[in-house]
Amino acid sequence: MDRDFFMLLVMGYTGPKAMRIKMRYIERFNLMEEYIFSRNKARKEFRALTDAIKASRQDAQFYHYKNEADLINRIVLGMSAKEYRLAHGIPQSVPLRDCLTPEQVRAIEILQGYDTGLVYKGLSYQERKQALQELYNRVKALGLSGPGNVQALPGN
Repeated sequence: MDRDFFMLLVMGYTGPKAMRIKMRYIERFNLMEEYIFSRNKARKEFRALTDAIKASRQDAQFYHYKNEADLINRIVLGMSAKEYRLAHGIPQSVPLRDCLTPEQVRAIEILQGYDTGLVYKGLSYQERKQALQELYNRVKALGLSGPGNVQALPGN
């Protein structure tokens, strides 16, 4: 019996134990949906960030984009993407975001969106780093790294 057949069978049962299984299944499905949504949104936010870098620099080079991504990764993951891959044995062929927790992906999404505005404002690397670190600390302290919660941040 595979998982799909098991769930079809359980969905037909009634009673407290069957209800717990159904509720847990729905909960996990919703978490998966939120994770996929957040991952896709983070990808779109990164495109907006690269557009901001292009618009703010006449001489935009590949390392400008890498430096910005590493800035965010260092804040959220505590290390660059390359270091994270090495520390966790993640091959280059696997997208890094596929290996992160939903909270990490959401935090990256939030910071990328905020960083886009900071780049457009013309803030220096150090100013952006400080602002992003402060935002990340607020996000963590307020427990807002779950999907859809950035609007609740003070000042946003």
